[in-house]
Amino acid sequence: MELQVLECPYCRGNVRIEPEKGSGVCVNCGKSIIVKRYGEIQSQILEDRKSAYEKAVQAKNLLEAKRNPLGRDDRIRELIDAAMALDSENPDTWYLNAAVTMCESGRWDSTSDNMVSRAKELETRRQAKYFTYEDCMNVRKEAEQLTNKISRGMSGIFALVTVFFGFFFLGIPAILYLAGIMPLFVLGIMAGMFTFMAMAAFFALRVSRIEM
Repeated sequence: MELQVLECPYCRGNVRIEPEKGSGVCVNCGKSIIVKRYGEIQSQILEDRKSAYEKAVQAKNLLEAKRNPLGRDDRIRELIDAAMALDSENPDTWYLNAAVTMCESGRWDSTSDNMVSRAKELETRRQAKYFTYEDCMNVRKEAEQLTNKISRGMSGIFALVTVFFGFFFLGIPAILYLAGIMPLFVLGIMAGMFTFMAMAAFFALRVSRIEM
């Protein structure tokens, strides 16, 4: 029995059709294709791709309109998830997903790296149109600059708090000790309390910076 070959409407791979069954399976993506529904499937795929692009563009515009890209935006996430469900082989959506995931978590990690790798792989078949690798890296750069700015602000606050409590726990007791009002062991206790609080605050700051 001679097999017919059709182009897969999903990935453009080869679909070997058995004439008697009127159907076959794509050797590339594994999707099952029924010959009599071939035209209908093609039309639906084109419609889904168009809708996915529209949602990706909406998400892109919302992201670019934000003054601060950091944090979760339910509307943007909803649009990206919908676009992914409609067309999982759209490189634009994968790049966009990588950038938004970074904004949601506050850091670029292996999850975003994997999404970018997937987008680059898909670009061997379909070039990104509306949200490219460069767009993704620009969002990453902007988000990282904001994260660093927040970290510097937290470091400044930590320094001011340290000075304040240092004066409270060490400065005043030291003055009272020199004046003969406060005994030495009380000064030692106050110094120990300040040291403990400073170390706790320092490690809390380090953890918060890692999580951002």
